[in-house]
Amino acid sequence: SLPWMQVMSSEAAALASPAMKLLGVLPSEIKKFNSSDTALIEMSAHDKTKARALLAREDVQAIPKLVSELNLMLDSGKKAEIESLTSCTKDVQNFVGEYLPYKLRVGGWI
Repeated sequence: SLPWMQVMSSEAAALASPAMKLLGVLPSEIKKFNSSDTALIEMSAHDKTKARALLAREDVQAIPKLVSELNLMLDSGKKAEIESLTSCTKDVQNFVGEYLPYKLRVGGWI
C-alpha cells in the first residue's frame, strides 16, 4: 500500500465519529415529497457495497432504524439525492424551508 494510506489507517480511530447522526430525507420518507419515482436514482454497485458494509458493522446493527432504512434502500435498489428531490417535489419551499429545519429542531435524525 502507499505510505500515506498506512498513515491514514493508523489514524482511523482518532478520525472516527462515534456520535455521528444521519440527517436528511430517509428512504422511508421519499414518497411524502414525490409521488413518482422521478427523483430516484439507481444505486451503483459502489453504493450497494457501501450500504452492505455499513450493515455489517456492529455499531450500525445497534441502531434498528438505521438498519431498516439501509435495507429499504437496498431492497428498492434506488437512492435519492437532495438535489433530485428538490427538483421534482411539488412544494420545494416546504421541503427545504420547513421540513428539513423541522427535522433539525425536533431531532429527526438517526
